[in-house]
Order: sequence, then C-alpha cells, then structure tokens
Amino acid sequence: MGRRIVVDAGIAALAMALGIGLAFVVGGLSFRSLLPGDPGSTPTQQPAIEFAAPPVPAGEPSGRLAVTAFLEAEQSDDPARSFELLSDQDRLGFGSAAQWAARRDGALGNVQSWEWVDSSSLRTRISLESGLSPNKGWTPAAIYVDWATQEDEGWRVSLADSLKEDVVPDAQEAVETASSWLADPERCARAATPLSRNKTSPAFAELCLLGGRLAQHSSEPVSGALAADLAITYGGDPSTWARLVPLASGTDVLLVALGNEWIVIDAFTTS
Repeated sequence: MGRRIVVDAGIAALAMALGIGLAFVVGGLSFRSLLPGDPGSTPTQQPAIEFAAPPVPAGEPSGRLAVTAFLEAEQSDDPARSFELLSDQDRLGFGSAAQWAARRDGALGNVQSWEWVDSSSLRTRISLESGLSPNKGWTPAAIYVDWATQEDEGWRVSLADSLKEDVVPDAQEAVETASSWLADPERCARAATPLSRNKTSPAFAELCLLGGRLAQHSSEPVSGALAADLAITYGGDPSTWARLVPLASGTDVLLVALGNEWIVIDAFTTS
C-alpha cells in the first residue's frame, strides 16, 4: 500500500510558537490565522491574516506535463524550478524555494532517473540515491509514485496528495545474506559499511568471533523498542527497511536494505 508524501509543517509550528491560532481547512490551499479579538467578540468579528503561497509562474498545460517538468527539474538539481511546480498547499508547507531546496530530499529523495510505468496513468518509477543516515533518514533505491496534480493557473504536482511505494529487496534475500555473512570467516575483518552503527552490541561482537547458525530460514520486520529506536535515529517506518533473522542461539541478526541488497549491521539477544 502506498503512503502519502509528507509535506513539511514548519509554518504551523512557527505560528504556534508565536501564539497565533491556526485553522487548517481539509482540501483547502491556504492556512488562515485569526488574531486575538476583544473579550466577548466572535470569530467572525476578528481580523484575519491570509497566508498566501509565494507567487510563481503559470503551471504546465497538463498534469502529465507537470509531473514530467517537476521530475526533470529534480533530476537536474534545479530546486527553484521544481518548487514553482508544487501546488499552493505544498509551497505553503515548505515556505520558500530555499527551504524546499534544503528539505526536499526528505520528501522525495535525490532523483537519479525516472520513467513512466504506463501511458494511461500518472504512475512513475523513480531511481534514487539510496542511503541511511541520521541527517537524511532511510532512502530506498527506487520508489513508485502515483502522482496527484492540481489545476491552478496551469497544472502542478501535489506532494501532499501523491502516494509513494518504496522498492526494497525481497525479504528472503535478508535470510540468505545473514546466512552468507555467518559463513564468512572474515565477516567482521573488513572495514565497516557506511550503514554500520557507531557502537554495535556485545551480541554482534560474539557473532564476529564465534559465528552462529540460523534457527529457521525466515526473517521478520523490526518491531517494539528496536523499531522505536531506529525511528528516532533515522525517522520513517523502520519495518519497511530493517529486518531481523533469528539464530539458534537466541540472537537476532539485524539487517537493513541498502540499494538492492541487505546489509548486516548489528545483532541482539532475544530477551
């Protein structure tokens, strides 16, 4: 199932910090702020401030052309142009082209290439620069996006209403990777991968020395406290990109998806 591309809500946080009440209209294109009125006054008597989206050139002649222009701008690293092609609601959420440039990796990722899935829909497959870091979170090697577009002085893309589906390696490949890693006598002799945690567990150190064997040929997505810890560090939903492979000793090997493969990064003893 796809999930919505979340748009930054920094403008709402700023308004709350300033003590300004915000009302968000579902399906609307703007935020409205009401200034405090005299005691006893009604909301209709209070002056209102309209937050308008930054002015931009006209959009594209069709929704498909809007998606094309947006992705071409992202692929060529032209955030000023891609910002112009966002819907009013999206531009309000990011605030400015500069803020969009700084935060857009968290919304979509670093676009390397893209293609239409078919000629009858607005569904695309996008290849991204994959990675996992506390600054950028987890980024898959590819995503499918079902684009939503809006017509307002031309067509624009709506990130808030678009749905994306992460592409990850098959779960069974995590089991095969764990098995190969355990059978490799030099599994911990090589330099740490870019995804290795700063400090691994004692259970991981024990596996490096003694190895282990699989309890069964299966894996499961992370959950509970471990999932919460990964979510705090990297954001998003770790159950998408992190899996545990149980060993006969009671230890679980932790793997994460990087590009088109699974990588062993730690291990934990089952309590």
